Amino acid sequence: MKPVFFFIPFIMFLFIGCEKENAVLTDQLTDGFCIQFNNDRIINHQGIEYYDYSTHIVYLKVADTIFNQHLQVMTFGVYADFEEIYHGSTLPMFSCALVTGPTINYFYPDFVISIDNVFVYDSTGQAPPDPRDDERIVAALAKYKQFHCGLKCTIDTVIPTSSGLTLKFTIANDDSFNYYVLSPDKTGIALFHYFTNGLRISDDMNHQSYGHHIGTLQPDPYDSWNKEWFYLIRRNEKKSFTLFYDQFDVIPKGQYNASFRFPGLSYQVKNKKDLNGEDGRIWLGDIDVKKKITIN
Repeated sequence: MKPVFFFIPFIMFLFIGCEKENAVLTDQLTDGFCIQFNNDRIINHQGIEYYDYSTHIVYLKVADTIFNQHLQVMTFGVYADFEEIYHGSTLPMFSCALVTGPTINYFYPDFVISIDNVFVYDSTGQAPPDPRDDERIVAALAKYKQFHCGLKCTIDTVIPTSSGLTLKFTIANDDSFNYYVLSPDKTGIALFHYFTNGLRISDDMNHQSYGHHIGTLQPDPYDSWNKEWFYLIRRNEKKSFTLFYDQFDVIPKGQYNASFRFPGLSYQVKNKKDLNGEDGRIWLGDIDVKKKITIN
């Protein structure tokens, strides 16, 4: 199952930081968007097809074996027009280390680079600024028409009922691509929650958290996928979905943060050619969204 993380304030962890040790490979660094790995090499704009900003996934023109060759932790730096914007470390798939800040994991196929950012929220539920959302990165990507905004997800309503809880959320496609996205209406709620932890309700001030108890359904085999799971959201369209949780913790009246991760596929799509369907592209990655709600 794809790992999905939720971070609770004031829990003490042993953090593993990443120190910047890279010397810039000036012979490989170009303008536009670049990523340098260790002191070994740079993937510059010439090798990039596009960047999905909603998931911070870089799609490469040609599959790259750099992660297959480095199963240990590597450092990396992200550059925009020759300027380093941030740096972080890679996270091997089976690593037990807890790393904060920007990370690249090995969970995706070798034609994409997925850049994550591990947040630690403070007592008010706030997180520090995300270094991936730097306007200099957007400008560098736009220079070579490699910027794609991807999808947006919003929580519309969270309504407790006598027998559970109902979540309504909306996916909006403001990109120039048509996207195939996982549809809970087509997968069913159990299979959909194999790809996501689903809805979580938290009272950050009192360190309380509430969740569902839906059992998950694993695909057979576990790394398979089916085109029947998808809904096609065309560019400039929106689609709303409703999830009914018939098993959800009882939530007292009050104000809360609702958290939800809208999931896409990751390791299941192994060949780049399989991304393109008849009318659109399979959307990879996840979107995390939060909303302040009141339970009456």
